[in-house]
Amino acid sequence: MIVVHGSYFANNFGDTLLVKIVCDELASIVGREKIFLAIPGDRAEQKSIGYPVIPKRMEKDVTHVVYAGGGYFGEPSGNVVMKTRWSLRNYYRHIAWLKKFPDAEVGIFGVGYGPISIKWFRRNVSKVISRARFVYFRDDESIAYYKEYGGEKFVNKCVDFALGINRNHIARTKDVIGVHLPGLGEPALESALRPLRDHIINKEVDVIFDNPISNFEAVSNRIASALRTIGAAKVTIRPYVDFESLIGLLTGYEYVITNKLHVGIVTIALGGKVLSIPTHNKTQRLYRQLGLQDYCIPVDEMNDEALLRAVKSLDKFNPDEDVIEAGLAGLRGGLRDFVLGCE
Repeated sequence: MIVVHGSYFANNFGDTLLVKIVCDELASIVGREKIFLAIPGDRAEQKSIGYPVIPKRMEKDVTHVVYAGGGYFGEPSGNVVMKTRWSLRNYYRHIAWLKKFPDAEVGIFGVGYGPISIKWFRRNVSKVISRARFVYFRDDESIAYYKEYGGEKFVNKCVDFALGINRNHIARTKDVIGVHLPGLGEPALESALRPLRDHIINKEVDVIFDNPISNFEAVSNRIASALRTIGAAKVTIRPYVDFESLIGLLTGYEYVITNKLHVGIVTIALGGKVLSIPTHNKTQRLYRQLGLQDYCIPVDEMNDEALLRAVKSLDKFNPDEDVIEAGLAGLRGGLRDFVLGCE
């Protein structure tokens, strides 16, 4: 009897997808009827994942707790107050409930770790890691933070599990570009798009979203206006419906411009090309890991020369397939050994 946990609290594309992937992987090993979510979260998101929350009467029967991928063990940038609030929220979302399963084996598969500057939260994350029988961190930086903070347990390196959703390259529609920049304000948005004018002018552009944001109309209008200003032939707004619909969209673009992690990861998995303009350091880790750092230009390092150089060289966009295949094989093998080795 297995419960799976992740960051399913905001109906966000990447987090939904990671939990779904792990649930399906485990279901292929032990049967769908033995897979549950650990605790309640966003109802729409849980429905799209397709697995029920473990009923209270069955909690005593749980044999395994699996932490699926996500960045919930690594804080965002911000001041001490923001990080403290984030830590409190994440403690109750991702750690406090674990005591309900005192006899279950714990495994961590594909989670990003660090930085964690709030020491009491770091201590609580360390307790979870110490209890875990299998630990797979998704990049070198996570392992480095773990060791820097005094971690002594052996941990495995893998990749983000979403890189395995589809390894078949798909025919793409030329002259249609996906633009996913919901986190950029007006000045940063203009700075990101202006140098790319010659590569967007007279092309069709889809403005895509990876969650149902509350200020959708204002954000979509801002991005669409910026694209029309630089000469896009047609701009279509694509609201977020669910993770499957977004995957379908990502299969068809000539390339994608994004400031978040999993829109880029899934595009790469589908054989597409990505220009990443991230606001979070976890995104840079992924592109370094796959040898794609030249196509990842953080907002605070953004300049015309770097953006132009990246978009002009997209025909050479080539992720390290050996790293991907080895990381995915480790995750899948680890999950199987974790579950079947504890019967």
